[in-house]
Amino acid sequence: MYLPSSLFIDDYFHISLYNLMILIFLLILIGIMAYFIRESQKFNHSAELIQLQDSNKSVIQDNIQSKSPLLIHNLINDDVLSTMTFQSIVDDNPGYIIKDNDKNISLSIFNDDKIKQTYVIENQNMIKDLELYNPLNNICNTFSNELTCNLKIKLNLFKGDHKVTIQKNKHNSLLITQLFGDTIFYIINPKHNDIVAKSHDEIKKWAIKIILKKGLNLYIPPEWYYIYEVNGESIFVNSYSDNYFTFLYNYLR
Repeated sequence: MYLPSSLFIDDYFHISLYNLMILIFLLILIGIMAYFIRESQKFNHSAELIQLQDSNKSVIQDNIQSKSPLLIHNLINDDVLSTMTFQSIVDDNPGYIIKDNDKNISLSIFNDDKIKQTYVIENQNMIKDLELYNPLNNICNTFSNELTCNLKIKLNLFKGDHKVTIQKNKHNSLLITQLFGDTIFYIINPKHNDIVAKSHDEIKKWAIKIILKKGLNLYIPPEWYYIYEVNGESIFVNSYSDNYFTFLYNYLR
């Protein structure tokens, strides 16, 4: 009768132990991911808008735990951001062409009185091209922690009258930074999850209305819905981020 050698048995044992350790690691990782995903999906049924005059990071982080929307004052300290207008960005970037999906748009049209209606929504390339990333990243750091990752900062330009259909925050953090003009936001608690198919005006009945003026920052908690309107001119930034345990789930959904 053939008996396996002790060397073969030792190798088999080591391979099996290695596979077992990998399996245990994966199960622990899946468990941690499931925990953070569940935590990000929890929401405050009685949440109300909290206004913060103090832009200290610890104050903001404490209020984020309440899972309430935050309106933060006194957070923009950079001169370029605080003085931004359509005139200034056109003057600072002569001849700049915006690559917006499959379209090429001259930045100068936003400063042309003959053009009454135009827009660019969530353009990430412009953040780098106009050298806005560093000052905006400094603002985002106030809302980040040691697990934060996958930061995306995107620029919005509006001229004329616009209504944007309902959106949902599918990230751990969504920060809206108003740089020029006003934008009217209507944010909706996830408990009103039946509003998705309703009209723009019907949605407003269940929303918290916020007139986001130049220099203000609006933090929208995970899972919250929102719509917004522009009547005139507006420049604002959307900054999204996840954490190491939720970014794959948030990316796929």
